[in-house]
Amino acid sequence: MGAGADSGADLLIGPSDYWSSIGQDLWGDNLFRAVENGATLFKCAHDGISGVADPYGRTLALKPMLLGDVWTAQIPIQRRVPTVYACGGWAFGWVCLSMAPLYALLAAAGTKRVRERIPEKLRRALEVGKPEKPLHQPHQLN
Repeated sequence: MGAGADSGADLLIGPSDYWSSIGQDLWGDNLFRAVENGATLFKCAHDGISGVADPYGRTLALKPMLLGDVWTAQIPIQRRVPTVYACGGWAFGWVCLSMAPLYALLAAAGTKRVRERIPEKLRRALEVGKPEKPLHQPHQLN
């Protein structure tokens, strides 16, 4: 999908080899792919779901296919819709990956601060596993 989406194509054609048993679930992923690329998507499968989705994620045509089936459909190709993903959404994953060490350091520093706030008596009890004596006295009824 990347080369067609990068070239500004209004129609993306994607052959697929779905298993017929999970084709309906995978078709939902294609709706997202059409929206994120902002283009009409035609997905053709030899054993699964073939269909057409518009740039807004609406299913325009859908047909479960079996080996050897032939299906024709009119595809209303709409002009490409500009999307954030198509303009540079690929960078989001790299930004998250580059920020991961910073988040790890912040998390480690945060747990140290939390550990320092735990009262000494409770901290010793947590380290050993069981408190030597109860941390609080239960109320006694007279």
